[in-house]
Amino acid sequence: MVNPMHGVSSACVCVRVRVCVSVQHEPGLLPPEPDLPRKTAEEYCAQFLTILRRVLDTHPPSLPTPQAMELLAAVAKMQR
Repeated sequence: MVNPMHGVSSACVCVRVRVCVSVQHEPGLLPPEPDLPRKTAEEYCAQFLTILRRVLDTHPPSLPTPQAMELLAAVAKMQR
């Protein structure tokens, strides 16, 4: 019986070797280091805005209440 994990392991080793060879021949191929805080913030904001849109689509305010205006201002500040 063939072990499926062996195939995955072999594929990972092959990918690692190809990436290492590519980086050696083309040093600027990959960015020097990922900007994880920026990426995390972008993902958080995107998810937050998706949820906010869903809530406002489901329960739109009937009038522009002070709370709705505060929410709009807060979202605009967050997107800067």
